[in-house]
Parts: sequence; C-alpha cells; structure tokens
Amino acid sequence: MNRPDSPDGGFIRKMNNLPNHTKRFDPRRFFFILSGLLLIGGIVAGNSSGFTVWSRSFHQGGIFSLAGTDGTLVAAKFYRDQVQVLARDKLTALNWPKPARVVAGDGVFYVIGLLNNKVACLTPNGNLRAETEFPANYVITALLPDRKGTWVAGYRKRRIDDRPKEHFFLPEYSRFEWFVEFHERGLPAGPVRFSHAARRFDQQAWHEESGGFWRLLEQGGQLYLINDQAETITCLDKERGRIIWQAATPPRPTGAVIWGDRLLVCSAQGGVLAAYRLDNGGTIWNKALGRGLADLALFQNKIAISDMIHDRLLLVDPLNGMVVNELGLAGGPHALLSDGDRLAVGLDIADEVVWLDSTLREVQTKSLNPGDTP
Repeated sequence: MNRPDSPDGGFIRKMNNLPNHTKRFDPRRFFFILSGLLLIGGIVAGNSSGFTVWSRSFHQGGIFSLAGTDGTLVAAKFYRDQVQVLARDKLTALNWPKPARVVAGDGVFYVIGLLNNKVACLTPNGNLRAETEFPANYVITALLPDRKGTWVAGYRKRRIDDRPKEHFFLPEYSRFEWFVEFHERGLPAGPVRFSHAARRFDQQAWHEESGGFWRLLEQGGQLYLINDQAETITCLDKERGRIIWQAATPPRPTGAVIWGDRLLVCSAQGGVLAAYRLDNGGTIWNKALGRGLADLALFQNKIAISDMIHDRLLLVDPLNGMVVNELGLAGGPHALLSDGDRLAVGLDIADEVVWLDSTLREVQTKSLNPGDTP
C-alpha cells in the first residue's frame, strides 16, 4: 500500500486540506470554547446571586454598623479598617482593624473588631480614648451597655484537632468556650482580667469561616445571644447566668431585634426572616424574602430590613411577617439605625448614609467618602 505520507501525520494534514472533508476534532479548541462559556455563565450567575454587589462593597469599604446619639453618627467601615465619625458636618476617620460593630454607650461609642481582643472607646467628637484589652486568647464579639454597666460576650478557641489542615481552603473545626461577662460602670481602660463571675459555657463546636458577628440583646432580666457561627440563639438568665433555652437560626444570621414578646432574626445566606418566642424560643413564623438580608431595625412599629443583593429596603409587619412597604434603594443598603422618626441606611457601594422619614422618603444624604464634603 502506497501511502503518500509518513506516519508523522503529514497524510492527515493533506486530507484535512481536501475539499468537503470533515476536519479532525481539536480538543484544545473545544476546551477553549467551553472555558469561555463557563466564564460567561459564571459572570451571569454572579450578577444574579449578588456577587458583584458584594465585591463592589468590598471595594468601597463596607458599612457594617451604624450608631448615633445627639447629632453624632459613627460608622464601622469593615473593609477599609476605619471608624468614621460624622458630627456637625465634619467627617473624622480613625484607623481600627476590621471594625465589625459599633455600639452607643453612656456618652461614648464602643467599637468591636473582627478576631480582636480589644474594644475601642470613642468620644462623640471623634477622639479615641484608651482601649480595653482582654486576654490575648479571647475574642470579643458582642457588647451591650445598660444602666448598671456593660455586658461583653465572646469566645476562647481550642482546636479540636491540632494536626495541620490538609487543604488551606477547608474550614477549621474547633471547640469554643464562649462567655458572657458583666462590668459595672462600663469597661475599664487598659488590660483587664476576667472576674470569677464571668459565665463560661463549653457546649458548642463550629467551623471557623467568619470571625463571629454576634448580637447581644436584653429584655426582662434575660440576655439573648445570637451567634452567627454556631447559628443559634441562646437565652440566658442575667442574675444566675444559666441557659434558659437555645434555638437554631437560619444559616448565618446577620441581624436581630426584639419586638414585644418576640425576637426577630434575619439570615443573609438563607434569605429568611424568622420570629421566635422570647419565653421558650419556639418559632412563631418565618418568611422567605430572598438572599442578601443584611440588617434589622425597629422603625415606626415595623421591622426595617436592608437587602444588599436586591438593592431594596423592606418594612415588615412583626405580627405575621408580611411585607407592608418596599423601597428600591440603589447603592448596596447594609447597616440600619433608627431614632424613632427617621431611619438611617448605610449604602456600601455609594459610600453614603441616607435618612428616610416614616413614608420612606429621602430627607437627607451624607457622604462618607473623606474626599467629599459631607
């Protein structure tokens, strides 16, 4: 048999050049086209799921928390490692590592950082007072001032398995001893030691994916601790420190408020707003509102909910979970703060705070970009 070409493929190359002949399948071209299609599909899916919103929020700084008293507004900008104080139309920026929560106390503001054993104390004019420093192996996650002093909650981590992780991207499963402690007359300046009265609980294990954006609420002699890592609500007796009840939350709870006889919790990952009984933790109702729910606030006897992914603000009836009003609010609405008559909304992407009246009409807007004039 006379083959015009050697086995090195020349014969095939000539045949491919002949008219009306089907070319040989090229796997490299196929995988190139497939990669392009997957990239386009990923972009579309990312846009629909809110990935673009979260990434833009990362770029702008992320307004994770708002607090305010007597004309002063304090914003925790998580991704910028800054706490900003807006007072008398003057914007002051202070550096603080990963501020996750800012809480108004008795004439001051407390700032909690992610995976940090320190609490910063700010004056209304934007001055950073002496820090409160807890033992190095403890992490402070929640803080609640009351008339007699200040409650602090957090955890001390102990690895379940001390062997190194096989892959860096796998979650680190750990055992956590969490605690609640009360400090009379507020937090002291400088290093502190835990008192013998600190309530410590070693009952939970969870995987370390976030730093622990916890919430600590109080009503009727009881404390309610919402833990986003363990995805639980824990009701504690303030006097005795014992656990009264515990209940599971939707995935990664992000906001919580108390209204009447119930505790309302929203979930960003689960897209659910749920109401629980304060006396026993039983579920009253839960409503699926869509992924992206970021924060809750009591406003005009309703529950205001920010939705970052869908760029909207919802007003929900706390009796039954029905949506009674909705406002499209571009700019990545995140942190909420209500003073009764007005609702302040932190916009991550726009880097602004917008104030709304009882009809959800915009009445004031302030930029949190230091390059702008507030």
